[in-house]
Amino acid sequence: MDATESQGGKAAPAQGPKPPDGPHPGPGPACVDLRAGPDRPRSRRAAAGAVLTGWASAALTALLLLTPAPLAAVAVTATAGAAAMGGLGVVAGLRRREERRETEALTAAFGSTRTP
Repeated sequence: MDATESQGGKAAPAQGPKPPDGPHPGPGPACVDLRAGPDRPRSRRAAAGAVLTGWASAALTALLLLTPAPLAAVAVTATAGAAAMGGLGVVAGLRRREERRETEALTAAFGSTRTP
């Protein structure tokens, strides 16, 4: 007697991979932040640009490594992508700091004790 017979005699239906709950997740959060435009803070859009620049430069560098391109071209591509990503990251940080200062000033002006 196997395990299925001891549990009532019926075999359990075969179970395949579970489908994901809900619709397809769609584009990543960075794409969504960029597509939202002015609905998102400027710092988030700059940070999203940095993320997408980093992924794009990594993908392009990997693609160049698979081709007979000279290693100097691969190195220049990787360096340029890293510099652009770093620059956008710094811009995002500066904008975030500016947004926090503005929020603190507005909070102080309206006399709210709750901080964001």
